[in-house]
Amino acid sequence: MKKIITAISFLFFIGYANAQTDPVIDTGRVKYDYYPDANVYYNNAEKKYWYYDSTGSMWQSNLQLPGNYSIDSTRKNTFYYEGGSVWKLNTTHMKKYGSKAKPPKKSS
Repeated sequence: MKKIITAISFLFFIGYANAQTDPVIDTGRVKYDYYPDANVYYNNAEKKYWYYDSTGSMWQSNLQLPGNYSIDSTRKNTFYYEGGSVWKLNTTHMKKYGSKAKPPKKSS
């Protein structure tokens, strides 16, 4: 009986330790894919794209990209971000991941 309790305790501890190292569970960070050629983000948790709408001069999110956007799924960069406004670091992401897209105007 003591061996069974020890084994169950060990398995519980291992499961707890793994949950604490998962960045989405542990810190609230969200996995994003960034497509530098189109300067578009994809939020894996919400299954939404973030893109710059030049007509409204602001960043928008949607389940699908507008027709004038085209992404190359083979050229993407994956990272984790904590917070809801991943596009606030867009200038940094454009430089880091080699985006050739025209930088959007400053927006809030």
